[in-house]
This record gives sequence, structure tokens and C-alpha cells, in this order.
Amino acid sequence: MDNDIFKRSSIFKKAVIAFIVVASFIVSYTLYILRPVEKESIKIGAILPLSGAAFYIGEEVKDGMLLALDEINIAGGINGKQIDLIIEDSGNDPREGRDAFDRIEERHKPLLYISALESVSLALAPLAELNQVVLAGLVVVDPLFTKRNEWTFKYYLQAEEEVKPIISTLEKMHIKKLGVMYLDDQYGNSVLELLQSKFEKNGGEITSVGFTIDETDFTDEIKNLSGNDAIYSVGFESHFRNIFSQLRKQNYEGVILGSSAASVPFIRSAPEAEGIYIAAPITYNENFLFAKEINDKYRAKYGKESNHYAANGYDFIKILENLFKGRETLTRRDIKILLEERFLYTGVFGVIDVIKSGSRDITFSLYPARIKQGGLDYSP
Repeated sequence: MDNDIFKRSSIFKKAVIAFIVVASFIVSYTLYILRPVEKESIKIGAILPLSGAAFYIGEEVKDGMLLALDEINIAGGINGKQIDLIIEDSGNDPREGRDAFDRIEERHKPLLYISALESVSLALAPLAELNQVVLAGLVVVDPLFTKRNEWTFKYYLQAEEEVKPIISTLEKMHIKKLGVMYLDDQYGNSVLELLQSKFEKNGGEITSVGFTIDETDFTDEIKNLSGNDAIYSVGFESHFRNIFSQLRKQNYEGVILGSSAASVPFIRSAPEAEGIYIAAPITYNENFLFAKEINDKYRAKYGKESNHYAANGYDFIKILENLFKGRETLTRRDIKILLEERFLYTGVFGVIDVIKSGSRDITFSLYPARIKQGGLDYSP
């Protein structure tokens, strides 16, 4: 009798244990099924100057990229995948830029990287080669960035585009003696070298003086160049207000010209910029309706005027969207191949036609323009 009770008790215990095991499995499986699943995303690393002397450029490039990302992600992403932009500050310092690259690479392994400005982009190029990942340079002019490396691309104007409109203006005004103030870095030197070659070939004479990125007093440079028929400056926005105001204070009576950085709204709206001749992208032309629409969206989102740095960031993300569409899987090498193929794209800089297959320089045009009442006259 006692033996039967023991057997029944043992069977009951086994049944309870089995029930608990099965129930635990069902609960665990249900929780697994109902868990929030992290969707696969397209990761892009962005190393930008968000502090330091060039922070304005980094902030604008970032805001332009984020505007494009919002449009893409709200519409469902690319092939159902959201774009995840992993942003790090370079401070426009090559060492900080390399450290940022290493952090992103270790934690995220993005499909590609985006950088801004020459000094940091050139420092990151060897890391891109080592890791066999595309590095796209925005606001990068120096041709060596793509010539020396296999995995680097750039989307911005080249020195040729910066110089063409200025040469055109100088010829129209019959300028023969030109003074040049230039930022003494890869960007400034590449523009100066090409300008000097073309201007002197046409019988002109150039006197040039360089300045550092943190310079604010241009009194001596202006005195050294004041005997010329015209003075052309190439640098960042942080330089132009000081240069233009100091030229006015010293009563320089010749023609004043500036590089494309002088076309941004907060520079051309300054009284001292009135009447200055510059090279400008089409994105500021009120008659270009596509660019006007994007500029309106930018103003609505950020409460400020757009500029060609923001347009550079916006456009490049949209180029990637066009290239990635319909491709379910993408590798780092796929990105390289897609960017090397010929493609046609219409964006805020007009029609971008990468004619030569294998080219890693994607560029847009600049046009002669003159600052008038805070706006731009494209037929000066």
C-alpha cells in the first residue's frame, strides 16, 4: 500500500516537473518571439569638424546630411533599411580624426565613411586603405586626396571649378595685376597654383601672401597687396568678414574678389561684402526651383538659411540613396564599385554627370557672381 502511494507520488512529481519545464519553455519562446527585434540598418560613419575654427562647415554638412536622412528614413529607408549616421567630431585636427575613425571602426564597422576638409581627410585616407572601406571627402578640394589612394572619393568642387569663374571675371574687367591672399593649406595652395598658372599664361602678374587658419588681422597682407588692380582672397568664412571689412577700412579702391566660401548667406549679408565678385554654386540661384525647395525645407527644419556646405552633405546622402536602391545586400567593396561606375544625378548643384568610369572625383560647377543687397547676381 505504502509502495503504491510512493509510486503515485513519484509519478505526480515527475508530471509537475515536466509541466514546469514545458511551461518555462513556452514562456521563454513567447518572450523570444515578442522581443523587440533590432532591424538591420545601413551604417555610415561621419567624421566632421564640429568644433575649432572650421566648426561652421562641419555643422552645416551635418545638418544637410540629417535633412536627407530624415526624408529617406521617414519614407521607409533604402530597401527597407534605415540609415544610421554615426557622427564624431574631428575638431579639424588630424589626430582627433584618426582617433574618431578607430572608435567608429571598432564599435560599428560602417559600410563607408564621410569626412570633411583636407587636413583630416588626408590623414584618414591611409586608414581607409588599411581597412578597405570607402572614405568620401566633402568640402575637399586637394586632388591628392583621390590620386594617392584607391578607396577615397570626393564630392565637392575642384580647384579648376574655383578658379574658372574668377579668371572669367578678371578677363572681363581687364585686370592685369592681381594680389592674392590665400589660406596656407592644401586647399589654398592648390587654388593659388592653378590661378597663377592660368592668369600668368594670359599675361597677368600675381603677387601672393599666405595666412594661417586662425589669423584675424590682415592689415599687413593688405598693405603688401594694395598696389594691385584687384585683390582675390581664398579661405574660410571665418576669414572673409575680417578680410572684407579691413579692405574697406584701408580704403582699398581696386576690385575685390573672393572664393566660393564668400557666397554663404551670413557673409554676403554683411555691408562690407556689397559689390564683391565671387565664384558661387547654382544652389543660391532663386530661379533654380529644385534647390529653392530644398532650401525652404532646410529653413523650416533648422530655422536658418541653407548654404552650399549643407547642400554638399544633403546631396551626397541622396546620391548614395540612388546608387543603393534595389540592392538587398551591400558590402564595402560594392560601395566602391558603385561609386566608380558612371552615373547621372540631379541635385541641388544641378546635374552631376560622372562621365568617366573609374573616376573618384565627383564635382559641380561654380559661376561668376556679384554680391548685391545680400543676394547674388549671376550676371555681373
